[in-house]
Parts: sequence; structure tokens; C-alpha cells
Amino acid sequence: DAGPHTIPHLGEESAAISLAVSRNDEVWASYSWRPPQWGVGHRVFRLSMKGGGAPDDATWETEEYDGRSHLPMPAVWADEQAIWLAGDGGTLRRLARADMQTKTFEIVPSPVSADLKTLFGFGPNDIWAVGDESTVIHWDGTSWTKLSTPFDEVEHKPNLVAVWGSSPDDVWIVGDGTMLHFQGNAP
Repeated sequence: DAGPHTIPHLGEESAAISLAVSRNDEVWASYSWRPPQWGVGHRVFRLSMKGGGAPDDATWETEEYDGRSHLPMPAVWADEQAIWLAGDGGTLRRLARADMQTKTFEIVPSPVSADLKTLFGFGPNDIWAVGDESTVIHWDGTSWTKLSTPFDEVEHKPNLVAVWGSSPDDVWIVGDGTMLHFQGNAP
């Protein structure tokens, strides 16, 4: 039990907060505002355990990182290789562990312009993002690819809000009155 920890007060109730636990001593917090507050739509923080040999002796340190976007990025996912952010307008950002000293996320090209709502991954070469207009994209370790859905030819596409899987060949996506199930590895 790490006990309570506070981060800087970040404003009004219009903030959406997402968390990604990358290790037992590290948590990433993504804050997004709609509409942007103070000209800022997004802030990202790393909370990491410092000091002490026992959990009771440890303290948590908070550091802010530059997500390089004024747009909200409500999605965060992390593993031992990288930290990913996704959000409005198809915005995608990555911070490789090797580049953490810069505290600046890399801009990653996106194959979509729809707002992305959430990220989920199985490892550095298998990450999913979903969002508005039935958007489903997949990272294969090199690039993001837009995947087709049964709604591609429909005029009113449902917004997708969550993605989870038990394995790379069993991925579930849900949103506005719909559920999608991907079986088999993504392209």
C-alpha cells in the first residue's frame, strides 16, 4: 500500500483523468479538459516510488512531462518499453524509456483524424486504440494501421469507448450500443 498521494491541483470538474500502471513503482496520469482550460487541453504526469528498501519507507515523486499537444489526450498506456498517449483529432504520442530524460513525448503519425478514447496493449508491438466514428487502429511496432469494422459503410457510425483483450487473438471493443470481437492477430 503506497498510501495516499496528491498531485498538483489541476482545475475544474471538466477534467478527465486516465491512469496507466506500468510497473509496481510507476503510474502515469493523463489529464484532459474539454473545452481546454487556460489554453491547455492536456497534461501528463509520472508518479514514481523513490527511496527506502521497504514500501513503508518509500515516497512518491511527481514529475510533469510534455505531451506536445494542446488537444485533450484522454488515453494512456504504458509498458517497460514506452508510454503512449492518444486523443482528439487522432493525436498519438510516444515516449520511449530510453528518452525519458527529455520529458518530452514524440509525435507519432496517425492514420485517422477521429477522436481516440482509449488504448490497450499486449506489448510494444501490439497496441490498440479506439474512438469516435467506429475508429479502430493497431500498432505493430512500426506504424499505426486503421482496421476495418462492420460499420465502415454505415452513415451513422457508433463511437467506440473501450478496448480490452485476454490475448492478442481475443480483443473486445465496446461503444454506443455495440460490441466488436477481433479474433486472430491484427495486421
